[in-house]
Amino acid sequence: MRCLLGIDIGTYEAKGVLTDLQGRILAQAKRGYELALPKPGWAEHDADEVWWAGFVQLARQLIRDAGVDPTAIAGVACSAISPCVLPLDESGRPLRPAILYGIDTRAIEEIAELNTQLGAQSIIDTGGTELSAQSA
Repeated sequence: MRCLLGIDIGTYEAKGVLTDLQGRILAQAKRGYELALPKPGWAEHDADEVWWAGFVQLARQLIRDAGVDPTAIAGVACSAISPCVLPLDESGRPLRPAILYGIDTRAIEEIAELNTQLGAQSIIDTGGTELSAQSA
């Protein structure tokens, strides 16, 4: 039986589902984790542990729970938290924890300075939106 695997990596948990090609649920699971708040205004994830290990753990659990052959998976979809900052080395390994967009406000002073120097309306005219900790 061919099936589809979907996993959503969220801020506090990852959720997954394995379905047949008609959309019938064969298995579903979730995995919670911590949001790191190392300083006031900071919000981070360990990309290897939270994102990758979480994806792998959920995928394996769904395959095991549904009792399907992994080669029967016809497609995989993954959604994740909004854009983040995750610097990588030359091999693609994270250099530090990911900085989470929309939650982390550590650059608030820099945002205020740019709004002052460039002008808030100029930023809107150029980028189509205001510059804030919520900007993507």
